[in-house]
Amino acid sequence: VDYIGPVRQAPQRVYTYKGLESDTKIGIDGSAAYDMLYESKELQQTVSDWYQRNFEGTSLKVKSIDRGSYQLKLQKNNMMAAEVNLADEGQGMSQVLPIVVRSLKKDSVPTIIVVEQPELHLHPAAHENLAKLFANTANNLNHSYIIETHSENILLGIRDAVVDESNPFDAKDVLIYFVDEDE
Repeated sequence: VDYIGPVRQAPQRVYTYKGLESDTKIGIDGSAAYDMLYESKELQQTVSDWYQRNFEGTSLKVKSIDRGSYQLKLQKNNMMAAEVNLADEGQGMSQVLPIVVRSLKKDSVPTIIVVEQPELHLHPAAHENLAKLFANTANNLNHSYIIETHSENILLGIRDAVVDESNPFDAKDVLIYFVDEDE
């Protein structure tokens, strides 16, 4: 089980590689996501590809500065555009990064990923894309998710994934609980 809390680590201008205590745990604040990206070129490319498809062509790059120091940069859909440090982007891009990294990380055993408020600071238009990421990786990477959300758009995205004939995700793969405070 990997638990990612509702408030992820604020982005830093420079990260220092610390090594990983576990090769699968992102951690409650998502802080291990950055070292996971630094360690794996394949994961960097997979996450960058997801960002490009879902954030208007914006790619993610890990730039080594010096031994063990690195930065995370975003580049808009034009290769001529300047790279921008993740710390200088809106909170949504950085708050969703640990969730995307964990979702796209391959595991040798089935994994339960618990995520609180994955939509936090993310533009509502991107909620559905995040829901589809959960649906796709549930089947393709054998992840199970427990998601606590206030986002109707995430639920709509899950609904769309269920009816999407190109996706093997269906109604038997989903269980939704609504919590109401009546009596």
